[in-house]
Amino acid sequence: MGGELSAGSRRRSWGTSLRLILEYFFSLSEGLMTRILILFFSAIAFVGVLVGGGLPIPPLCRETGFARVLYKLHGNQILFSISTGFLVSIFTWFLVVVLPDLNRRKLLRKRLRTCYLNFRKNVIRTLLLVSDDHDTCVEAISDPMKVQRTLLHG
Repeated sequence: MGGELSAGSRRRSWGTSLRLILEYFFSLSEGLMTRILILFFSAIAFVGVLVGGGLPIPPLCRETGFARVLYKLHGNQILFSISTGFLVSIFTWFLVVVLPDLNRRKLLRKRLRTCYLNFRKNVIRTLLLVSDDHDTCVEAISDPMKVQRTLLHG
């Protein structure tokens, strides 16, 4: 019983994973074109899995010019195998490369924030000790505006 997850925690976990995936693929950092191409080819591979696997062609697609191509590829095992291999490779790449990188960045950001806050508290404490205002030292550490008023107006 201890190792089981409730439906709510699984839903939150999948929601968090989906949010991380969307943040990664649609962030405006370097490699955006690569991510767009990966999403594009993944969508094509997904259609290849559906069509190559022999699933019925959806009624919405039957009336389009694209339907002739779908009927020709319907049940094609080579298309199915290549598309499945591509999707599995992308999934593995995401698990091995992307998720650890996102976790590393998140951890680094958290550590930098903690170091910055500790540095700021130490600077404030030092400035207050130098200004001979020992009474407000502990209170002022949490309120930077109070430190500014103390130092400027004595």
